[in-house]
Order: sequence, then C-alpha cells, then structure tokens
Amino acid sequence: MISATHGRPALVVVDDDAASNARICAQLERRYGNDYEILSERHNSAGLETLDRLRNAGALGALVLCNRAETTGGDDFFRRVRVVHPEAKRVLLV
Repeated sequence: MISATHGRPALVVVDDDAASNARICAQLERRYGNDYEILSERHNSAGLETLDRLRNAGALGALVLCNRAETTGGDDFFRRVRVVHPEAKRVLLV
C-alpha cells in the first residue's frame, strides 16, 4: 500500500474554525511533518472526500481529527471514516 503524497501516511484535520484548524495543522506539521502528510479540511463532507481520494490512491490515512463527528443525513462521521480507513485512529477535538 502506498502512502499519501511524498510517500508519507496522512494526518487529516477536519475543523470548521479556521483559526483552530490552522493552529492544529501547524502544531502537527512542526512535530510530525517529516513523517506524515498533514491535510486540512473545514467541513466533514470535504474531509470524507479527502479520505476517499486517499483510499482510491492506495494511500494510508493514519489519523483523523475532527471537531464535529456528525455528518449530513445523520451518519456519524467517525463511523464513515472507519469504513473508508479502518486502520486510521480517530480523535474528537473538544
């Protein structure tokens, strides 16, 4: 299985608050940027699309952080993440 761009697995941050999203991504980049691709989305639907693209490319989604675990239609965001990337760790941001 290939990893995300640049040969690294992905850490995906989904946070609708722009400042919080940028802060989390910057912290992850400083600490884990050499080993992981840090990807950022502002909405759950965009995060799921990113995870689908990773899966379709054969890339590994290693960690998904989200500030809201709900999606439209009532489906739980993390339940859908587990279907797309069952190996990914899931973190709810509070």
